[in-house]
Amino acid sequence: MTKSLQNRVFYWAYLVVLLWLPTNVSAQLPCGMMSLDSASVKNREQRILQLKQQFLTNARVAAGISYIPIKAHIVRNSDGSGGLSLTDLNKSLLQTNTLFINSNIQFYFCGSPDFISNTAYYDYNNTSESAMCVSNDINNAINIYFTNTITFGGIAVAGYTYFPANSSTTNRIFVQTSSATDTRTVPHELGHFFALYHTFQGSITSVISGQELVTRNPNAGANCQTAGDLLCDTPSDPYGRSSDSVQVIGCTYSGNARDSQGQLYGPSLSNVMSYYPISCGNNFTSGQYARMTDGLLLRSDPNNQYNFNCSATVVGLNIPSNLMGTIGNSVLNLSFTDNSSNEAGFVIERSSTSATSGFIPIAGLAPNTTTYIDNSISAFTTYYYRVKASNSSNQYSTIFQITTNLNYCVPLYENTCNDVAVIIDDFILRDASNNTVINNIASGCSVNSYGNFTATSYSVEVGKNYNFTARAVTGGFGTYFDQHLTIW
Repeated sequence: MTKSLQNRVFYWAYLVVLLWLPTNVSAQLPCGMMSLDSASVKNREQRILQLKQQFLTNARVAAGISYIPIKAHIVRNSDGSGGLSLTDLNKSLLQTNTLFINSNIQFYFCGSPDFISNTAYYDYNNTSESAMCVSNDINNAINIYFTNTITFGGIAVAGYTYFPANSSTTNRIFVQTSSATDTRTVPHELGHFFALYHTFQGSITSVISGQELVTRNPNAGANCQTAGDLLCDTPSDPYGRSSDSVQVIGCTYSGNARDSQGQLYGPSLSNVMSYYPISCGNNFTSGQYARMTDGLLLRSDPNNQYNFNCSATVVGLNIPSNLMGTIGNSVLNLSFTDNSSNEAGFVIERSSTSATSGFIPIAGLAPNTTTYIDNSISAFTTYYYRVKASNSSNQYSTIFQITTNLNYCVPLYENTCNDVAVIIDDFILRDASNNTVINNIASGCSVNSYGNFTATSYSVEVGKNYNFTARAVTGGFGTYFDQHLTIW
């Protein structure tokens, strides 16, 4: 890890598992975990709250981004078949870093992926955890195991992990291959890894006082700091209660479940730590970002049996170079030179702020891939790009800067432009007084049958009305095909 956190802390942990709800969002699904009594949970959370207050200043004022290494363990069949592809591995890293950038945490791969070719673990059961992990764990990065499927306690799950603790056995995350790039599972498990709870934590507890209330008004009994996920900027969530009281139609919550004060719940369907459909979006709140920063303090305790000190692999003269780009039709075509033979892939980042700040990851590329098309650019905007190997922390290429011009979409058409019938012959612009200010007739066909026509111009004024006429044939008389015209 690139920042030193020397505070010594002691804490407890338990195992958490996630189960995604793909379609029937009203059905109740269990969340497998080790059995704990409520007193143990309460004691652990009180200790974490104390640590949050104790280390609040240190966690927030530390400058820069913390780069955390991940050791990717890809489980395959004994013959080497199956397993997560390197393309999807880097895509998963991209999705995760995009969500974690606001916490000032970014992840990189520790060395090359570890391939475990053993059919016995391909469809993984958590009863085999020790047998699989003891000989494959490393102690200087987060160990993430990607297996074909995961069974936990006899139940199929998308992944599971541990809350922060000193033991090296808690430095593990397990994700099934098909969920690695679903935009939520890996960030969700990392949320737990850094001490986040589900948004519906305690929702189905039989102790009413342990259920989180809807209100956030302290004068009305708000308990969001001591119940639920312990965060007040995540709405209380009744997930897990009876299907007739917790209902979702599409991405609209329509349940009639009420808290002990009689208030209707209004949960966030897009929160990463919820179990609602992934299609409803993925986001962390500012409170969750702050809590994960505190979780990083727990994970960085010098008393831990693990650390985050794995060195970057691609450094020095081997980092990517010659990053450049050319503007196409509403896209930017990027390319760079690969100077290494041991990259795990590449990460491209972009900023529209400056050459030194505001960078966010926009692409995760497989090894030896040195081109990328950025199709999310805007017109008349200056962009700054940089690229690094995905198994490097902050060893970036030189910044490439470019300013875009007018963007326009390439039209789809069945018939190429011709001077007989497939053409726009007239474009006439009149001001509010009906004075003709542009009278463009028979300008001819553009290259490729479409174009950005700028040969005739007129400066329009904001707030004034103008009328225009666009015709396929001059005067509107004759045979023609239907045409399309866009005006900026």
